[in-house]
Amino acid sequence: MLLSFFQTTMNYIGKIFRHWVDSTSPKRHFTLHIIIVTVLLVGGMIIYFVEGISTQNALSEQMLHREQVIAVSGATSIGDFLNGSGRTLSVFAAKEAPNVSNASVLNKDMAGLLNTWSSVPIVAITYVDKGGIIKNDVNRLGAPELGVNVSDRTYFQWLQSANSGSYYVGSPIISRLGQTKGTYIVPLAASVFKNGEFNGTFVAVISLDSLVEKYSTPLKISDQTEVALLNTRGDFISSSIPNLEGENYMKIIYGVNFPDKNKVLEELTKEFNGPNTEGKLDLSFPDISSNGKIKRFLLAYSVIRVDKEKSWTVVIVTPATDAYLFAGPFYKDQIVFFTYLVAVITLLSIAGVTSYRIQERRYRRDVKRGQK
Repeated sequence: MLLSFFQTTMNYIGKIFRHWVDSTSPKRHFTLHIIIVTVLLVGGMIIYFVEGISTQNALSEQMLHREQVIAVSGATSIGDFLNGSGRTLSVFAAKEAPNVSNASVLNKDMAGLLNTWSSVPIVAITYVDKGGIIKNDVNRLGAPELGVNVSDRTYFQWLQSANSGSYYVGSPIISRLGQTKGTYIVPLAASVFKNGEFNGTFVAVISLDSLVEKYSTPLKISDQTEVALLNTRGDFISSSIPNLEGENYMKIIYGVNFPDKNKVLEELTKEFNGPNTEGKLDLSFPDISSNGKIKRFLLAYSVIRVDKEKSWTVVIVTPATDAYLFAGPFYKDQIVFFTYLVAVITLLSIAGVTSYRIQERRYRRDVKRGQK
């Protein structure tokens, strides 16, 4: 019934149009033709550019989703590695408790454990006695550093009052010795007990940069993707951008003036200080890795829950323009459509001009004969 009504309506409109064409001059026909061609051209351009914007937004959303999956995967891998290594070190500490006074046996066993961790970013294992002095040190450089007092370190103080079998994942600190000296490390410590009393700790030294590089960097979407690790205060504890370690991301943004600065700060504060453990953002802010030019960035993050009190955040940032590198198939369809539209308009224009000339001659001839 609806189809019949539609056909009847279109036939009626067609009759009116044909009547108008038959009763008007060729100039009016040509004007109508120009209007139709113009509408087609403008409409086609609008569709082309609207589809282009829609394609860019769709690709950006896909990129954000991929980044979020990567951030969650990286955070989960880092968390599993820390907790798994902590349990392993705790078992090792319980097993080696009787050997802490026998340096040769202990060094051999520590070297064996370090070898089992050859594919992970643990670069050294040390034994710290109950007074906080490093007594044994096995590292990948083969150059032990002994006699250093680390009793002021948080991990040592925490384990002094912890139960047997406990392990502690420390906050990133700047290393004082060995191959990691001057760089951020994560101390992973397990307590040693003898006759029910605290008798020191074993500490596995984790290179933070190597940790992030192993579990997050291989998952980078493009060469321009940056990966960073933030602590709960918003400080960079690891970053693929040089010279950012130790800097606070909020202070960096506060120190630069750019459009929508307050909106960017509000969005970042809401995400990173809120209850969410993962998220994604589409923001425009200065590119601190180069000349400070305002760029649109796609950002995703995921929280690593280290323990009940500590958490880190894996952040992955990619320029939005990198998402458009995957737009080839979409733009190809749009170009085909636009080419087809231009071809149709060109043919209509040629046909219109030809028709106008023919009708103009006929119109003048009929006017001379008195038919118009």
